[in-house]
Amino acid sequence: MRIALLEDDPVDLLLLTAVLSRTPAQGEVPMTCIAFSEDAALRRAIVEVPFDLLIFDPVSSGDDGLALLTWLRGVLESKIPVIVLSARGAARDVANALEAGADDYVLKPFRPIEMRARVQRFREPADAVRGRIELVGNWTFLLDRSTVVYAGPTNETFDLSDLQFNLALALFRNSGRVMSRWELLETTNTKFRSMDTRVLDNHIFTLRRALKLEDKGVQLRTVYGKGYRLALTEAPVDTIFGHEHAGSVRADHMERPTTSSRSLELFVSALNAQGASAALGYLNAGVPHRFSAIYRLFDDRFQNVLLLDKQGEPTPAFLDAIPFEVSFCQFVLGDGFFSTDDSAADRRLDGHPYQGVMNSYCGVPIVSDAGDLIGTLCHFDLMPQSVLKEEFGLLQKAGHALPGFVQKVKRFAVARS
Repeated sequence: MRIALLEDDPVDLLLLTAVLSRTPAQGEVPMTCIAFSEDAALRRAIVEVPFDLLIFDPVSSGDDGLALLTWLRGVLESKIPVIVLSARGAARDVANALEAGADDYVLKPFRPIEMRARVQRFREPADAVRGRIELVGNWTFLLDRSTVVYAGPTNETFDLSDLQFNLALALFRNSGRVMSRWELLETTNTKFRSMDTRVLDNHIFTLRRALKLEDKGVQLRTVYGKGYRLALTEAPVDTIFGHEHAGSVRADHMERPTTSSRSLELFVSALNAQGASAALGYLNAGVPHRFSAIYRLFDDRFQNVLLLDKQGEPTPAFLDAIPFEVSFCQFVLGDGFFSTDDSAADRRLDGHPYQGVMNSYCGVPIVSDAGDLIGTLCHFDLMPQSVLKEEFGLLQKAGHALPGFVQKVKRFAVARS
């Protein structure tokens, strides 16, 4: 139970806090007291923080002590229970407070046992509170607030939209199991259930970024043709090299030599001075893959914006515009990135029409300022190939520099190198 206290007398405040914060009896829930000495600070906090009870002395809130109650009930339309704590014991003072919206009135000096008993009236049973809280590993879901709290090496609180919260809760409740897209759609409201499942991929992409899942050791991955699987792990996911599926990691990841002169600064310099073709060529020079490309997402397909071929041959027509459901780029949207060194051996791609055809792929998202995926930056090849850890890091950083360029591209206006 979270209680806001407004009291300018330090002695009364100390006693009040001690009485309310003592160890709860069996069947009670703990109380957390947050003290304020100024009316303005309390008002700002009430707007931003959900309190379960307010206890205040009208003298502490200014000349017209009941103005706080008037604001709370009339302007904010808050139903938070309020106990007025005052040295004024006249019948008219008590009546005025109750008429203004107070739920109880306690005279100073208060008696600890009585004060605690009065507060108990506004407390919910522990079982009721636990019913609104769900724990999954280090994650706490506050069901009545669409809020998720992470308690790990860093303590963080995430306020989500109802849609994001419902998706997150469903995935965490079913961690380790593949959930179909339609199962996930059913966890949300009626309007969303009528949406195209590709919209779900967008919301999964946004949710992963909102909760910073990769940083917290949580893997949320696409399972081709089936849906999504969330897995809780004990350590943060190593961006690309921490996967446990066949075909995604090869020993030469850490063995192939690289040069320290390659950097984002040189990529951006090429982009600004010579254009996107030169910048893409700079990226392609650091990997063995034959192709490097920028794709723009339009509705149901990824459209080729720019493509570089090491062999200098004309771009195959099928690479100009790739349907979303058969592209490898779709996994970038679902997983936040995607890499396979040998698709034929990659069990994630079982049943995919390009498994064993497009044998290697490494792609990262290009995200708008609003946080929406607008395209992908990728390397791919018809032969199995792998990407150095450093080169993958450079690819990710380069993707962050491309939204302005990609957003200028219009549908069906294909540019080639």
